[in-house]
Amino acid sequence: MMAVRPAEPGLRERKKAATRQAIHEAALRLGADGGIAGVTVEEICAVVDIAPRTFFNYYPSKAAAVFDLRTEEILAEALEVFTSASGNILEDACDLVAPYISLPADLRRIKDALGFQPELRHELLLQLMCLIKPLFLAFERRTGDAHSARVAMGLLLAAVNTAMARSDVEATPLAQRLRVELNAMRALLPD
Repeated sequence: MMAVRPAEPGLRERKKAATRQAIHEAALRLGADGGIAGVTVEEICAVVDIAPRTFFNYYPSKAAAVFDLRTEEILAEALEVFTSASGNILEDACDLVAPYISLPADLRRIKDALGFQPELRHELLLQLMCLIKPLFLAFERRTGDAHSARVAMGLLLAAVNTAMARSDVEATPLAQRLRVELNAMRALLPD
């Protein structure tokens, strides 16, 4: 399957990315210090020197800013290519999702915040569900079977989760890391 990748960002997009990163850094630092519940959007905005309205152009909540989850949807064209492909569904899924998943450089700090504040896990799951639905529908169209789509989706999510948990493969491209994790899962299954 040939991957359909988002276009390279221009100057405007790079400036927006810098603002997004600054908001994330401030939310993570303030949230890690005293808990995200004790931080206001206004406090985060004061650190970054932006208006609260600007904050909500980038993130729907304080927790979203802590996680720096990208809400960019997978391109419809990419979903269509995936749906009509005939290769291994999990291999193709690795190519499909890799360009759209951006693991933050400060993933370790985010993990520390999750461990320190278990209530953030619920917020993370809610945010991930919004990103997962279109992908699940593409799995379902491709397999023609909701159960098979759920199993494949579960394996892909497990691969993403275990890839994020590792600290020894950060320089490896994400699609390749996902394949490594899927192969590790295959190795655990009986012949």
